[in-house]
Amino acid sequence: MDAGALHQAIDDLAAQDVSSLCDDEVHELVMGLARARCRVDGVMMAALDVWDARRIWSDDGSKSPSARLAREANWSKSAASIAIRRARALRRLPATAAAVTNGEMGAEFVDLVDHASTVDLTVPFSECEPAIVKGCITSGYAESRDAINRWVDAADPDNADERAKKRFERRGLTAAGTIDGLVHLNGLLDAMGGQELLAELQRIESQLYDDDRADDRADHQVRTAQQRRADALVEMARRSAALDTAETAAGTPARVVLTVVLGLNEFERLCELADGTPLAPGELVPLLHRADVERIVFGSPDRVLSISHRRSFPAAVRRAIQIRDRRCTHPSGCDDPASWCDVDHIHEHSCGGETSEANGRLLCRTHNRNHTLRNRAPAADAPRTTRPPRGWVPRTPNLQPTGHTGGDRSSGDGSSGDGDGDGPAAD
Repeated sequence: MDAGALHQAIDDLAAQDVSSLCDDEVHELVMGLARARCRVDGVMMAALDVWDARRIWSDDGSKSPSARLAREANWSKSAASIAIRRARALRRLPATAAAVTNGEMGAEFVDLVDHASTVDLTVPFSECEPAIVKGCITSGYAESRDAINRWVDAADPDNADERAKKRFERRGLTAAGTIDGLVHLNGLLDAMGGQELLAELQRIESQLYDDDRADDRADHQVRTAQQRRADALVEMARRSAALDTAETAAGTPARVVLTVVLGLNEFERLCELADGTPLAPGELVPLLHRADVERIVFGSPDRVLSISHRRSFPAAVRRAIQIRDRRCTHPSGCDDPASWCDVDHIHEHSCGGETSEANGRLLCRTHNRNHTLRNRAPAADAPRTTRPPRGWVPRTPNLQPTGHTGGDRSSGDGSSGDGDGDGPAAD
């Protein structure tokens, strides 16, 4: 069977006047096409696997399968390379291949499961794969990525330092001028340094956001979020240039906070950044000379950390909510990190809601400040209407991670941890 029938179906869809459909019909069409795309990706990767294994791509003298795919399909070379790599990975991942072909998850999840399959286990990975795939299907991409990274470190702790070293060696940055005088940035930062940069970038961007809101001039042009971040990076450079010369020469290091969390659910003993990226213990050593240790203790779910009668959350309670939630908790599945979120009352303060850890949650600025979206939940029949617990870790009866179990967790970030009120989180 060739792809002729599929092309005919696409022609029929393309001929449809989508603007004549009602909102519900447009939504169903979009979601149906998204699932169909996943299914086509699954079939495509199965075909690519055979095409690659038989070296059919080489019959015209092409040097690699990605080169021919990019040329004849008019793809970019990087997109073709990713498709070939995923097709090869699916040879070893039948449960993942079935989930993609069934339209249950996107092709990008192949990379996550493939990463998990590289761990040196005492049992075949095929015994673990179904549980991991099930977790991916019921979670968003960011939650799945964090959970699989935790699972990898728990299942193979002996190689954590080696994995950390390889990640660190991938860092690099290019900055080049364009033909019209702009500057193009492209690169990767190490996990710790990247979090410090993101925290400071977000702090300055938040200041620019408040400045934009306060400026009520008629001729004032409001910047987009991307423009504010670009301006925040330039402002960061200007502030660095304005530092006292003696202080800079002395090499006074910026302080960071290491947060130790006790009693939060039943997590394995692990070390991670504020965004959920796991760290090898050795990665913390270079920070110890400039680290302040912050301890947060969580009790049982029915134990309230503290209650305040004022509207703004006290600093300690606010920080505890940031560490607990990590991301926007809106039921739509928003994945904005804590540094982009406000601390909000679940039951509104104006209606008698307490200012406490139990009545607090993280909401991104959009979901907190846009009251049309704030309390809107997905439809009852929509898939994945409730989010899985933070940091779900896939398990199988045949696999018990070799790491220590317990309730301690250390998270390194570049924040000060001393913010107050309901403003953006400081992770």
